[in-house]
Amino acid sequence: MGSPIALYANRFYNHQSERNPFANFKPQKVQDENGVWINLFDEDDIVGYPIRPVNSYCKKVVTADLNVSVGSFISGGTPLSHTGYWEDDEVEKIIAEKLSIDWLRVNKWDKKEKTLARIKKYKERYDMPIS
Repeated sequence: MGSPIALYANRFYNHQSERNPFANFKPQKVQDENGVWINLFDEDDIVGYPIRPVNSYCKKVVTADLNVSVGSFISGGTPLSHTGYWEDDEVEKIIAEKLSIDWLRVNKWDKKEKTLARIKKYKERYDMPIS
C-alpha cells in the first residue's frame, strides 16, 4: 500500500548519465500461481507511486497498480495521506476479498477451478490484467 519502491529506485537516478537507473531493479516475483501483487496507491500520496511503469520486469511481476483515494481533503498531497490506507474502506475491501479467496483455497473449501474463477472475477472487478 502506497509503495515507495519507485522513490527508492529513483535515488540512483543521474540526469547526466545515459544509463537507465531502473534497468536492474527487480522486485521479488509472487511464486504462487494464484498469487497477485497489487500495489494500492493514492495519486495524492507523495510517498506511494505506481510500480508497473518502473521497468519491463516490474510490469511482469506486479499484477496491478490500483489508484485508491485515501485520507481526507486536508491530508491529500501531504505525508499524512500516506497513513490513510489502513483506515480506508476500499483498501480494506480489496485486501479482504483476496484474503477470503486464499483462505477458501488453503483450507480446501474450493476446488482449483472454483479458485481460478474467483480470481478471474476479482481481477475483472478491479480492472486487472487477466493472465
